[in-house]
Amino acid sequence: MDQPRSDSAVASQPPTTAYRPVRVGHGADTVINPERRGVSLPLPEGPGLPTSSVWLRLFPSEVDYQDPAQVPAPAGLKLGHFEIQARIGAGGMGAVFHAMDTRLQRAVALKILSPSLSRDDAAVQRFRNEARAAARLDHENIARVYFIGEELGLHFIAFEFISGTNLRELIRERSRIDTTEAVNFVLQIASALRHTS
Repeated sequence: MDQPRSDSAVASQPPTTAYRPVRVGHGADTVINPERRGVSLPLPEGPGLPTSSVWLRLFPSEVDYQDPAQVPAPAGLKLGHFEIQARIGAGGMGAVFHAMDTRLQRAVALKILSPSLSRDDAAVQRFRNEARAAARLDHENIARVYFIGEELGLHFIAFEFISGTNLRELIRERSRIDTTEAVNFVLQIASALRHTS
């Protein structure tokens, strides 16, 4: 049986020689992919899809930004009962936002499928399958799925929001990671991967 989750522990804590859970991430299961910045894609159009202004508020051009999290968020935009507050980052499948679940009054990470993939039925199905597969998992190092939905033609997944930094950012910020700390991270990743099989 898994140990209780500890959301207060974050990667900035000093390492110890014993294994202990450290939450690393912004609450979404995706790794931010900075190499995708600046890719210009046509906006999908058609019945049931959001207007160009909604697309552009969610997926602005990131060419002028060093960090995807610095791209202005469409604060106040609502998708169903989720109100977007800030942009966390972007990856190959879409963007991740810090949002508020207005029904349960809790913070969530909202992963929204990108405009280019929203018109691809196979990509939408993969996105839904990802949500269903992740929802079956309950492990301290895997963000929980709370909700999957579609609103304004946008497909999204609401994940547990985990305050802190992700492993990629931690590695980038430091010139060196202590061996004990690195082993701790590897053990956590291995534990999460083992839980998925």
